[in-house]
Amino acid sequence: MTFKIKVDRRTHPAADFIISAVEELQKTFVLSGLTSQELAGKLERDHSEVEALINGKRYLTLRDLGEFAWAMGVEPDFRLRRT
Repeated sequence: MTFKIKVDRRTHPAADFIISAVEELQKTFVLSGLTSQELAGKLERDHSEVEALINGKRYLTLRDLGEFAWAMGVEPDFRLRRT
């Protein structure tokens, strides 16, 4: 992963969340059995853009995650928990 985030007390949870989201996306992508070309086709997006998002080279938006979930046939799940 190539994210560079300055981490302090306030940003640490955000950095952890971003890393978890990308890791979950990568795991789900592998399990989907799709190629990145097939995924890009379903999303009607450029292959290089899809690769950059999957590989953590570009920030994912919630919309990106929702669209990727749809294309991979899964439902996104989001929770906030007290720590």
